[in-house]
Amino acid sequence: MAALARETCANHPDRPGTAVCIGCRKVVCRECSTQWEGIHYCATCLARRRQGERRRSGLVAWTIWGGAVAGLFLAATRLLVWAGVLLVGG
Repeated sequence: MAALARETCANHPDRPGTAVCIGCRKVVCRECSTQWEGIHYCATCLARRRQGERRRSGLVAWTIWGGAVAGLFLAATRLLVWAGVLLVGG
């Protein structure tokens, strides 16, 4: 932490740096630093990280929806095959 005291914020040169962004490695002041899951981020890297989380959660929802549709399609196919066997066999 002593090394940061000599460096200034990348956004505010008049303020001392208190953290290093894990994304871009810039030194930032207390106002510019945000902790997320115990890790310091600058505003730009935090926005990028949050955007990635939104994409990932959307992908999970799409995967679940796609799985449900595939399951219904499989069930309908089996039903049609079963019905066809009864018609042909009977």
